[in-house]
Amino acid sequence: MKSPVNWYNGLLQRKPLATKSVSCMAIFTLGDILSQTFEKKLSKTQKFDWQRSARVGMYGGVFAGPSLHFYYSYILPHTALLNSRVFHEVHS
Repeated sequence: MKSPVNWYNGLLQRKPLATKSVSCMAIFTLGDILSQTFEKKLSKTQKFDWQRSARVGMYGGVFAGPSLHFYYSYILPHTALLNSRVFHEVHS
């Protein structure tokens, strides 16, 4: 049986954009649910807004996940190259 980490890493290898988008959607949605839970405890009259959680989740899945995927796909190779150059210049 595969561990959850191995399963997730396999998904990242096969379908990185879709996996990151769905992960971002879940994280954004759970974050909003937690936020509303704390808000509700502070204000007893406020009702839970499921549409807000859905909107926040959609934002995470449609905009944040893909944009972060492409940003980090571009920026990480450049920072690794920069860090290796700096490391070799300092330690030479």
